[in-house]
Amino acid sequence: MSQISSLRSDSQVSNMPAIYDTYLCREPADDVPLLIQNGPDVYTASMRTLQRSADYFAERDLIRSVERLQLEMARVHMKYEQWERAARVLTPLWQTLSWRRAGWWQMLEEVDWALRDCATRIRDLETVIAVDWELLNTCEHNLRPGINRSDLASALTPRQEWDYDFSRTLEPLRPLNSRPRSIIRAENILSCSKSCRCVDCAPTNPR
Repeated sequence: MSQISSLRSDSQVSNMPAIYDTYLCREPADDVPLLIQNGPDVYTASMRTLQRSADYFAERDLIRSVERLQLEMARVHMKYEQWERAARVLTPLWQTLSWRRAGWWQMLEEVDWALRDCATRIRDLETVIAVDWELLNTCEHNLRPGINRSDLASALTPRQEWDYDFSRTLEPLRPLNSRPRSIIRAENILSCSKSCRCVDCAPTNPR
């Protein structure tokens, strides 16, 4: 009798895949239109999630985590070509960025170039000038393979296709009115007037 019961249970198990051979939920491709129709779109949902995360870390004074999330928020704005919104996030972030004081040059560069892109698109000439002044703080030795960026004092990596001529900063924008003025505070920005202090530049640039 036990042998017959065992065979019956084995038969039931073997038939289970046939019973559950279809899903009880929609395919993802069918669900996405319903989510957009009945709830927030991907752009709004992403911004809400990032803002809630930033608020969470802000309550715990985790400033660098908040800054990273703010950069992500700006990237989402830029992805959807919301340039003014992205600039409103990036401008105060750039002005008080802790990564600059900590010497996190690669992350600082991400904010610099993102803000410059937004400022150019919305024709914020004062911001373009200020960001370009910081971007001029470069060192060609940063392009070497295997360079340890933590060994560098205050030099950003130059872009080989970029024209580092400060006198031509606004040339592509062609200001319509008088020349714009930009207030740059030395304590809030890397000055391009500072000599690079990496190991290779040290012999030629006195400290």
